[in-house]
Amino acid sequence: MIDRRFWRDERAKDALIITGCALLNLFLTLFLYPKFAYIGTDGVSYALMAKSLAEGSGLSVFHQPHTFYSPGLSFAIVPFYFVLGNIELAAITTVIALGLLTLPLLYYGMHFFVARHVAGIATLFLAVNATVVWKNMGPVAQPLAAFLLVLLFFFLTKYIEFDKQRHKVFAFSFLLGLIAGALYLTRPEYIVLIFPLAVFLFLINRTTVTFKRNIAIIFVAILGFVLCATPYIVYLHAYTGQWTFAGRLQQGTLLVQGLSTTGEGAQSITSGTPNNSMTPFLKSIFAPKFLKVYLSNLYDIEGYLLRIFGILGFSFFGIGLWKMIRERRFAALGVLTVPTTMLFALAVGSDGDFGYIEPYVFIFVFFIGIGCYEFISTLADVSLFLARKRLFVATLIVAMSATYFAFPVFQNFFFRPADTTKPIEYQLLGEYFKDTVEHPEQQLIASRKPEIAFYAEADWVEISERDSPEQILESMKAKHASYLALDTRSLGDVVQSFVDVQQKRPMKGLEFVREFTYGGEYVNLYRLDQ
Repeated sequence: MIDRRFWRDERAKDALIITGCALLNLFLTLFLYPKFAYIGTDGVSYALMAKSLAEGSGLSVFHQPHTFYSPGLSFAIVPFYFVLGNIELAAITTVIALGLLTLPLLYYGMHFFVARHVAGIATLFLAVNATVVWKNMGPVAQPLAAFLLVLLFFFLTKYIEFDKQRHKVFAFSFLLGLIAGALYLTRPEYIVLIFPLAVFLFLINRTTVTFKRNIAIIFVAILGFVLCATPYIVYLHAYTGQWTFAGRLQQGTLLVQGLSTTGEGAQSITSGTPNNSMTPFLKSIFAPKFLKVYLSNLYDIEGYLLRIFGILGFSFFGIGLWKMIRERRFAALGVLTVPTTMLFALAVGSDGDFGYIEPYVFIFVFFIGIGCYEFISTLADVSLFLARKRLFVATLIVAMSATYFAFPVFQNFFFRPADTTKPIEYQLLGEYFKDTVEHPEQQLIASRKPEIAFYAEADWVEISERDSPEQILESMKAKHASYLALDTRSLGDVVQSFVDVQQKRPMKGLEFVREFTYGGEYVNLYRLDQ
C-alpha cells in the first residue's frame, strides 16, 4: 500500500494530473477506434517503410525506393514492430503512444512558467481536443511532429535556466539541433526550423556569454541539425537525381503557385517525380502571385483554427495571451515563437487542413489554459459568493470547457457514418486475395489506392482516374500486373468505363472475379486475360 506521505509529495500530484489526462485521451481514442481507425494511404507508405527498415531493406515501399513521404514516422514505428510483430498494429500504436507522451512534456514545460493547476488545465485541454484525438485514428506524420515540437518546447524551457558557461551547454545545443533535424525527417517544411531556433539561441545567450561563445553554441546546434538531415538529402539526390529537400517538392511548387490545394496529389507515391528541383519552388515563392496565395492560405489556417477551438477557445486564448504580455513574460513568449514561426512557414505550401495544424495545437492550448484560469480568478474576485465556491466553480468551468473541446469526438461517433472515412471494402478484398490467390506476394494488383495491395500482401501498381481504360490495361501488361481493383470511393464514375454496358460484362481483356461492398461504396476485382 502506498504511504500517505506519497500523496502529499509534489511529484505525486504531477503524476495524478498527467495520468488522468492520459487516461482521458486514451478513452476518447478507444471510443472512436472501432468505428473510424484505419491505416489509410499515408499509413500504408509509413508502415511499409518501417517494415522495410526493420528487415534491413532500406526506405522502400512495394519493393521500390521511396521518396514521396518523409521517413520520420517510419523510424518511430520500427521498435513497435519488433515488439508487436504486426505492422498495421505497430503503426497505429505508435501514433497513440506519441500522443500520450506529448502530454507530460507539455505539462512540465508549462509548469516552468505557470502554476501546477494552470499547466494541468492546459494539458487536459490538449488531451481531449478533438483534432488531437482524431489524428490517433491512423498512422500519419502529424502526431510525431506534434510530439517533437512539444519536446523542443520542453527542452527550450530547460535551456533558459541552463548555465551557459558550462561545457554541457554544447551538448544541450547539439540536442536541440537533433530535434530540429528529426522534425525535418518527419515533415519537409521543418527544413527552415533551424533558423528561428538559431535566432532564439542568439537572443537568449547574448546577455550571459561572449559573442564568440554564442556563435559557437549556435554552430553546434546547426551541426546537430545538419548531421541529422544530410543523410536523407543525399538519399533523395541518389534516387531523384536532383538536390532537393523533399521528394514531393513538385507538389509544393503547384501549391505555392495556387495550381493545387492541400490533399491533391500531383505525383505518384511509388515512383520518382519529373521535377523536384528547388529552383522552380524558389522562383514560385518570389513570383508576384505568391503573396496572394500565401495570404489566402493564412486566412484558411485562421478558419481551421477557429473551428478547432471555437469562440470559447479563442476567448480564453486572448485572455491568456494578454496576461502573458501584460506581465512581460517574454521568456515564455520567446520559447513559443520558435514553433509558431513554423505555422507561418506552413502557409507557404499548405492551406492548413486540420491534420497539418495538429502539431501547433499545443501553442494555442498553452494560452487557452492560462486564459481559462485567469477567467476563473476574475469571477472569484468580482463575486464573494463565487469566491466561497471557487473550487466548485473552477471545476465546473474547466469540465464544461473540456467537454466543449471534446464535443466533435462524440458528434462524429453518433452522427458520422463509418463508411465516410473507413473503406472496409479495401480490407475485405485484400484479405480475400491473400486467402485465395496462390503466392500473393508474387502478384501485382493495379488500383488507385495502395491499401488493397497492403492487405493482400501483394505488390502494387498505381493507376490514375485520368488514364483511359486502354492506357491502364497497357500499363498493366507492361508491368506484368495480373489483377485490377476498381473502387467507387476513389475512382467514382470511372469504374463504369471498364464495363461494356450493352453486354453487361467487363470490357474485353478483363475477367470479373468478385465484388465487395461497404455502405454505399464498392470495389470490384478483375483478372487480366492472358
